[in-house]
Amino acid sequence: MASVLKAFVLSLFPRRAVVRKKSGNRVYMTFDDGPHPENTPRLLDALKAHGVKATFFVQGEQVARYPDVARKITEQGHTIAGHSWSHRRLPQWAFRDAWIEFDRTREIIRKVTGVETILYRPPYGWVTLPMLVHAALGRTRLILWSVDSDDDRTRSVAAILTRGRQVQGGDIFLCHDDNDAIREALPALLNEWRARGLESCALGDDDGAQGK
Repeated sequence: MASVLKAFVLSLFPRRAVVRKKSGNRVYMTFDDGPHPENTPRLLDALKAHGVKATFFVQGEQVARYPDVARKITEQGHTIAGHSWSHRRLPQWAFRDAWIEFDRTREIIRKVTGVETILYRPPYGWVTLPMLVHAALGRTRLILWSVDSDDDRTRSVAAILTRGRQVQGGDIFLCHDDNDAIREALPALLNEWRARGLESCALGDDDGAQGK
């Protein structure tokens, strides 16, 4: 029953849950689970060196712990968005807990960076009914992914590059802040995409994110 209702709600509001974009040669590098005190600054340095913008889906409790890193994300022109407060997998019907996770994360992002965002990626890609209601009301826009780097599972530079070669224009590429493998793979990955004529971009205003 829950899966049927979920599919019905998504069919009514197709722009409220994004898995892939129609973007020609643009691809979208995204990072989950940060900000990380060591890896996130290194990723930012690599992105800056290549003149590339990305999207960081941050955990609220991590923003509270490392506010300077969160501010650095936005100061360098990247998109910052929500990825829950605590990264819990919530039950399908946990409306109160889900909305607390949304709102606490959104508020700490605003407080620390000055950015108001409705972009949200659920932990594990686990879309629950409260999230769909939130999206249907226009209070959030769910951003999933079309290609997973598997960086958190493999911790392998070679494996990440292999997954990156599957990316085509419009794809949203899932990575994580909190491992060394993606940091090591990132320069080669960006170079390969550029050689293929792909432009790596951040998700922006058309996806529900507003800057300062």
